Amino acid sequence: MVDSFFTNPNKRKRSTKARSGKSGAAPAKTRKATPAAARDDDITSESELENETPGADEELEEEDSESEYEGETEADKRRRLAKQYLSNLKAEVDNEEGTIEAEGFDAADLDREILSRRLREDVAEDQGKVYRFIAEKAAAYIDMEREAKNNKLWSLSQLRNGYAITDVAAHYPYAYTVTKDIYLTKWDISVSPPKPVKFVKGDHRVSDDDMPTYIGHRSEILCVAVSPDGRFVVTGGRDRRLVVWSTSTLAGIKVLETRDRKGVVNALAFRRGTNELYAACADLKVRTYNIDHQSAVETLYGHQDSVADVSALAQERCVTVGSRDRTAMLWKISEESRLTFRGGESERNRKALAGNTSAVFEGSIDVCAMIDDAHFVTGSDNGKLALWSTQKKKPVYIVDQAHGVDEPMAAAAASAETDASRVEIPPPQPRYITALTAVPYSDLFMTGSWNGEIKMWQLASDFRSFKCVQTITGIKGFINRIAITEQATGPNGKQSTESKSKQAKLSIVAAVSKELKFGRWKTNKKGKNGIVLLNVNVVQSKL
Repeated sequence: MVDSFFTNPNKRKRSTKARSGKSGAAPAKTRKATPAAARDDDITSESELENETPGADEELEEEDSESEYEGETEADKRRRLAKQYLSNLKAEVDNEEGTIEAEGFDAADLDREILSRRLREDVAEDQGKVYRFIAEKAAAYIDMEREAKNNKLWSLSQLRNGYAITDVAAHYPYAYTVTKDIYLTKWDISVSPPKPVKFVKGDHRVSDDDMPTYIGHRSEILCVAVSPDGRFVVTGGRDRRLVVWSTSTLAGIKVLETRDRKGVVNALAFRRGTNELYAACADLKVRTYNIDHQSAVETLYGHQDSVADVSALAQERCVTVGSRDRTAMLWKISEESRLTFRGGESERNRKALAGNTSAVFEGSIDVCAMIDDAHFVTGSDNGKLALWSTQKKKPVYIVDQAHGVDEPMAAAAASAETDASRVEIPPPQPRYITALTAVPYSDLFMTGSWNGEIKMWQLASDFRSFKCVQTITGIKGFINRIAITEQATGPNGKQSTESKSKQAKLSIVAAVSKELKFGRWKTNKKGKNGIVLLNVNVVQSKL
């Protein structure tokens, strides 16, 4: 008998939008059900809600657009799109040209150099490859700031309500935080220290009868994500709801229910450059949504425990980690397939470590971040930081106890025995990796834990190892999440988050709290609830 876990009862009904601007629905694939052993790399997916049909205004705009280019051949269309693309590139590099031309460079040569570099970058990103090498520059900038002491290394803004911040998302010049007491707060990160601009609070007193019409949360908010275009911010929490808000006013727009009594939303991630959203849920599922249509698209099955984190880049795929099932999964959504990467210690390693009393086995994989389409990193509860390649089922490189170990436990805390000489004190435990993020398509990623440190790591040029290049210390509290937004110089000297300038400014925002995101079993009474802002100027190396 075929296990229903591996069946696909419905065809996929999904609307996707390519980076070139074309849209269309991916064809549904019908597969015969096979045993679990033969289907280890398959995704079982189903459509919960059909996409909404476009309104009359959208249909009218499409008809006008089609009539404008009626009779155009395919060659003419490719030529028109190529001219439009080059025109956009030239507009974006206007101020770069003015800066370098003042130093005596020829404008024509400058145009060719900048356009050539931008074309190489766009091709690299479309292919999902690392093309930005900024880790050394970022680390050197922080060293320079520390030695000069012109500015504070980091600035902290505390929340007035004083409750634990569980997540943060950023889209310059704003950041958005959520808390366990149902607050969504908008921060201005263009100033230092950052200032709260607006906030909205949920209501835990809302009854079940009023929930269908209530736009908001009534329980802890655990995650937040902001759309790439900066128009929407989405929150999820223990009430099994995803709420879509307007970023300008923080007004509630739409509520998307997970429709499962265990469907707590643990993490959210937008697909780069689109409004497609991926949600990691506690009911073992990964859900996908289209925020433009404000509807659910499909549900992905495969994890054997609560899905703790999710990360995505430009392609229609995402990486998730399943906490105590000790697996990471790469979901190739358009192909309806998945790759499973198994962590934990192998049987051989367990036997080798059996006599080592200080060894701590990996119990859960809690955080993940995609570097490019072929590499990603994960962090575990035993402090293990692992680099993975889609070409191998085991980690390519591992750093154990990336954030060190806790201080030895005092005898009074270890036992109620009054005679300290009779107390057996357990060995110091490694610190969890509680936060992990990467600058997309670059060699730089960052981690955080509860020891008040943020570490910057550099990926090796051969993508087979990495090293710590900088440690930011002095933060009081748990690092529950790190968000990175880029502020680059665009056309006419204006600031743009989409421009790929040679000189860029990274705004690193960390959510700091007195306790962990998912529990209160460990607290820091001297910690603070707030956000840490660190601005880093980086110069991108050539491809």
